[in-house]
Amino acid sequence: ILDRNWGAGWNLLSLMLATKPSERI
Repeated sequence: ILDRNWGAGWNLLSLMLATKPSERI
């Protein structure tokens, strides 16, 4: 169960990073 939740959270974070890569730099 934890693994699934973790994967979903990571996926969302990755999407946000991909959408706003400029913010990271």
